[in-house]
Amino acid sequence: MVLKSEYSRIKSVLFKDKSNRSENFNTVLKSEIYDLLSNYMELKGVECFFNLQENGDWQIKILANTSNFYSIKTGV
Repeated sequence: MVLKSEYSRIKSVLFKDKSNRSENFNTVLKSEIYDLLSNYMELKGVECFFNLQENGDWQIKILANTSNFYSIKTGV
């Protein structure tokens, strides 16, 4: 049987381990998002916010500033 304090300690260690991403990871991910969005719009800037939720999932917020969307031509 796992005690509540042991569970909390293990959860804290795992949470801290998961949140230890390098700043390089954030930079690379932001660059990839910028490249993707720039295919569809004229970008003035992109900001990305990464939040580790209590349940261990990541929440990523992307703020993109644009003045123009490109028209998309379909082959249909």
